[in-house]
Amino acid sequence: PSILESQLYAKSEELAHLYVRYSVLHAPITDVFDSIVSGQWPNEQPSLLAYLGQNGSQIFLSHLASSMENNLESAASQLNICIFFGSVVNGKQEGLSILLLSGMDTQTKKSRTVSLLNTLEEKILELDEKAVVSKLSVMLVDAVSLAHNSWTTIVGSRDNDRLKKLIGKLISIVKGLDNSDSKKSQTSEQVIHNSYKNLIVARAIEIIALEVYKEGKSGVYHDVTSQLIDSSNFTEMSEKFLVINGYNSSLHSNLFDDFQNKWPTNNLARFVRSKLLHKTYGESYAYNLNLLDDVFSGDVTWTVFRQKVVDANLNLSYIDSQKAVVKAWSSMITSLAAVGTDDSKLLTALEPVSRVCLTINAKYGIVAPILEEIYDIRLKVSFLTIHKLFRSNPKSVVADDYQSTLYYAWTLLESPEIEFISSISGSRKTSYKSLLKIIILLLDLIKTTENASVRKFSLLQIVSSILETVVANGSRALIESIYDLNEEDKVEDMIHIISILRKCLAIPESKTLFANFSRQIAESGCLNLVLSLFSYSEQLLINGDCVYGELTLLFLLELSTIESVAEQLVVGGIFGSLSDSPIAKSIQDGNIEPTTRLHNIYTKGMLPIVLMLLRQLGGRVMPEVLTFMNFYSAQIKSCFKSWLDPKIITLSSISELYETVILFQIILSQDDVRSHIEFVDSLLFDKEELSEGIDYLLAHPRYLASKLVATTAEEQNLLE
Repeated sequence: PSILESQLYAKSEELAHLYVRYSVLHAPITDVFDSIVSGQWPNEQPSLLAYLGQNGSQIFLSHLASSMENNLESAASQLNICIFFGSVVNGKQEGLSILLLSGMDTQTKKSRTVSLLNTLEEKILELDEKAVVSKLSVMLVDAVSLAHNSWTTIVGSRDNDRLKKLIGKLISIVKGLDNSDSKKSQTSEQVIHNSYKNLIVARAIEIIALEVYKEGKSGVYHDVTSQLIDSSNFTEMSEKFLVINGYNSSLHSNLFDDFQNKWPTNNLARFVRSKLLHKTYGESYAYNLNLLDDVFSGDVTWTVFRQKVVDANLNLSYIDSQKAVVKAWSSMITSLAAVGTDDSKLLTALEPVSRVCLTINAKYGIVAPILEEIYDIRLKVSFLTIHKLFRSNPKSVVADDYQSTLYYAWTLLESPEIEFISSISGSRKTSYKSLLKIIILLLDLIKTTENASVRKFSLLQIVSSILETVVANGSRALIESIYDLNEEDKVEDMIHIISILRKCLAIPESKTLFANFSRQIAESGCLNLVLSLFSYSEQLLINGDCVYGELTLLFLLELSTIESVAEQLVVGGIFGSLSDSPIAKSIQDGNIEPTTRLHNIYTKGMLPIVLMLLRQLGGRVMPEVLTFMNFYSAQIKSCFKSWLDPKIITLSSISELYETVILFQIILSQDDVRSHIEFVDSLLFDKEELSEGIDYLLAHPRYLASKLVATTAEEQNLLE
């Protein structure tokens, strides 16, 4: 900070007194105060409230409020007050922020003066909705939006009646937005006017969303839903507020090249306005037109090119204002969904909104890098709404609706903007992750929705495409990328692929797709890659954990439920991988603790796969199964022994015992049991002794409870 800034803080009380005495100095004094509270300090910023003093701050605040209430006050003065107010509540002046918002003295904890926030809200109530756009109205709504987004608004009591009036006024402003002329040719003044109109609507939506979220159903929630959900078409509003129109692709794509051709020693990027500076919509919004004029005004070609810069600035003004609306409306949907978890009307209204987000993305795509963020926001809003529906599954929504949404989600996943195979292989694009999660939820909703009138043929077409692209080809691309760059987010991708495979196979009609899917699996070569990843999983650790060892087996377990794929697995050497890989050797030594990853790999992967292969292929794989059991004889014996006097009991250890017993029963039920009875006898347990041990545990529930140990958060919830 400069010496001048320090001196201004020291003279702040005198400046406040000058403000009180001379109305002509109102605008410059508030401008000075705004400058010093917006400044950057290496350590803690000085407290303007402390320098003003208790009496000085209260007098200054009361006159700020009077200036805002005075219709004869200059527009420049009121504009600067709004800017100063916003800088304080958005900065590090906590004491002064509390005083401005609540009128409460931070030392006495008592209300000493008027609340400037209340005054600003009263000014909003006085706005003419038909002529709402002006610099003052923009800064007024912007300042109130910052205030409602501040933690200090919880200090002191709020006037609920005023708040309801404010929300009603803001909803009227939101409903009054008409962007029907966005596709028409507009003058510079019209573009600027519409940009600020969008900004006001965005800030109004933000205030509503914040109040809904902060107050919950005890606040303005019912007022908002009655006006936005019950009495209007929420879907149409979402279609209007989530779309961005008017981006001039040709203008922006050629601007930099044309500039470089005319002035090869310069770069237009040097003239981009700093993000640290307050930018105003207009002819100098993104590119500093004044600086460009100073540098190139002597060049005869500048006059023609100057208009292109002006057009670009105006276009970016309008685009950025629409981006603000999209973000605000997304916040509104998020707030409503978070609060109205059991509101059936709201949930019914949210279902088409999830589809709207996807259809807009499908229609408009990503025409420029600056719109990628908005594309991702729509995907996240779609996922949020679908997740809320998944949690409640309202009866008013039928499976056909979910199927339509699934179609658009799948269309996006195949689109050039997503580039699924390239993205999952390691590109920087991450939009596909939201789509995978959306598809998982929709497949589940379609399956579980009652009274479903699902269009089975079209659904199976979508499922078939998902299985081919996501499971067969996506898993191959993912595993190849894991070898190149092993990152933690790859684990999430693999979990998503496994979940999608499981959900697809759970649809009863999907059995008709098995033959084609089996062929796709064979052509992709993903089985060999998965088996290879399992074998090398001990060398590809995630935070020291053999995560891929378990995930690969879970993936193979789902695939083995298809007989033709199970045959491919056996031919491809799955039993060899289960017996000879380094990670298998670690399990074969026996006595694995039931809380380790290795135990999960054995009980959730290896044993279920062996049982599934027996179920699918029967006695054809019996020799391989017996060989597998021989390799794991030490672990089988330690499993039975551990139940005679267990130290701890986990769900994993229960699964191991159950699966091992089932495995023995299947072997002993074979026609040629005599040929391997000797082998079975070498591993067979004392049934009576084991039964007595388990009966003892069941007869002493407290003792049993003392032995139970949760290994995951889900298991902990079950125990509680």
